[in-house]
Amino acid sequence: MTQTPAPSRPAETADRPQLRRRRGHLGGVHIGRLVLIEAVLLVIAAMVPHGPVVAGVTALAGLLILLVALLRSRGRWWLERRALSREHNRRRRAGPGPSPSDAGSPAERRLAMLRALAPGLEVREVAGATADGPRIGVGCDAAGWYAAAVLGSADSLRGDAEPGVPLDLLARVLDEAEHPGAVVQVSTVTVPAPWPQVDTNQFAARSYRELQHLQPGSALPADRTTWVAVRLDARARAEAGLPSSYDAEHAPALVASLIRKVGRLLRDGGLEHRILTGDELTEAVARACELDPSGRAEAARPQEEWTAWRAGELAHTVFWLRTWPRLDNTSALLEHLLSLPSSSSAAALVLTRDGAGLALRGLVRVSAAPAALEPAARAVEEAAAAAHAELVRLDGEHGPGMYACAPTGGGAT
Repeated sequence: MTQTPAPSRPAETADRPQLRRRRGHLGGVHIGRLVLIEAVLLVIAAMVPHGPVVAGVTALAGLLILLVALLRSRGRWWLERRALSREHNRRRRAGPGPSPSDAGSPAERRLAMLRALAPGLEVREVAGATADGPRIGVGCDAAGWYAAAVLGSADSLRGDAEPGVPLDLLARVLDEAEHPGAVVQVSTVTVPAPWPQVDTNQFAARSYRELQHLQPGSALPADRTTWVAVRLDARARAEAGLPSSYDAEHAPALVASLIRKVGRLLRDGGLEHRILTGDELTEAVARACELDPSGRAEAARPQEEWTAWRAGELAHTVFWLRTWPRLDNTSALLEHLLSLPSSSSAAALVLTRDGAGLALRGLVRVSAAPAALEPAARAVEEAAAAAHAELVRLDGEHGPGMYACAPTGGGAT
């Protein structure tokens, strides 16, 4: 999905993307936990002069506090899981929103379904480069504004092999961004072939096996689409001192200008693309989230569970790619994970720039029938582990994870 050529300025190692760490963390530990450990030790030390009984009771109380703070459950800190559980329950209580059948046009039904993932989501259009040119779709959610372009020519067939998007091209997007809070993302959705619903004895499946035999290597997908999306992050812009009133008026035009810059860089790199209109952006995000507005109302209504996101006939699990062995091997790793058996899969790379340089975050999504989801998820985890990469299953966050994997500029994260 992506390639990493030699950087144009090899001496400047700070410009090489680094794996993105969560804010407020030192390695895998939250800074708040380190402060808590220091505070408990200081309190115990302060109680020592007051006698062994007072010091012992204080030490026991401090030990219990640290036990709660440092306890881990299923790869996460216990307190973190509690916070996730509260937020997950809040989203479930909010409900899936109105039925898609309550909306009018297909675009309105898609938008109604997407609001189960991003409450309050709005999609509007702003002027393109010329007054008579195509208009640009801009999404606005609680975390900012985004736009996207799809790779490939307008008449290309779905499933055509799309060229990779070099990471240094994405970095140039951030270099040329004139406003704080810029984010760039590459998102790919793949349907393996032959489709799991297809009888392996059918002619189409046999033809696919013959083609695969003639072209050995990674499995050829039945369907693949790649988007490049940009986002202006509202929190980063607020931290930079920009008033919300300014962004409310100007941010849609700014993100449209940013996606036009992406288009110019893609064109200069020989990559065919098309910037999405409002309806096309809504359709792309809904498709990447596996939302079908034409389905039966109750079956189409999405639901978030702790271990999966359910929409239509499929269940979906999202992973955070915490570590991988080599940055220049990202393309091969993601290609391998996307080729594993499933109903569909997706991957997203999100690139940001801060004071420390470039930061990279990776997400992987796997989808299957509910009964087949756990075996498919285990296969992805085992394949990543065999490649010396580490995946973290985003239990309690699969809804936000689905939205982040779609061409939303990394979602509301």
